[in-house]
Amino acid sequence: MFSGEISELKKVQFEIIAIQNQNLQIFEDQLDSFEQNILVLGNSVQLLFSRQQNNDSSSKLYRVVGSSYSDCGASGDSIHISGISVSPDTISIPGTIVITASITNTANISAPIKADVSVKVKVSIITIDLCAEGLINCSFADVCADASATGISLCPVPAGTISVNQLSIPIPAIPSVPVDKVTVEAKAVLSQNGAELGCGEATVKADFNQLELNHF
Repeated sequence: MFSGEISELKKVQFEIIAIQNQNLQIFEDQLDSFEQNILVLGNSVQLLFSRQQNNDSSSKLYRVVGSSYSDCGASGDSIHISGISVSPDTISIPGTIVITASITNTANISAPIKADVSVKVKVSIITIDLCAEGLINCSFADVCADASATGISLCPVPAGTISVNQLSIPIPAIPSVPVDKVTVEAKAVLSQNGAELGCGEATVKADFNQLELNHF
């Protein structure tokens, strides 16, 4: 009687061992698969960063694909933005993009004219405030005096449509960060003796272009 029970018990033990061995094999297979995925992921990340580091930024161009502007001033302001132009058509990183704005002035405006500028550059997922970082001068107590210092007679600003001085915006490089898109956001507020004269905003977008400089 006991021999039959012992035989049945051994059978159950064998089945348990077989199940444990099967589960262990499944676990080992899953572990191998996980390790392979980690290896592939690591290789992909290494390739991504090595491509960014090995590529000379001077051989990479970013095509300007769009620009827009808006008038952020009050309806009663004397100065209103009426258009912008962007140059060059392609930029490299690091590099410089230049924005020239057309403004419509409803009255002759004499000195002083104060200008407060803000510029932000988004490179990939990183946004850089050029003013906060001290990369450009963003506050001008009197643009008329600044223009005179360079031999330019700017003021009084006549009524009508004119092109304002070019705003050169540096595009800094971000080490080890893959870059496929660049966005520049600029804003300028003009005022005189505490009263706003005008406000304008501009946005420029550029996408990575595969062409190399030596192809041009």
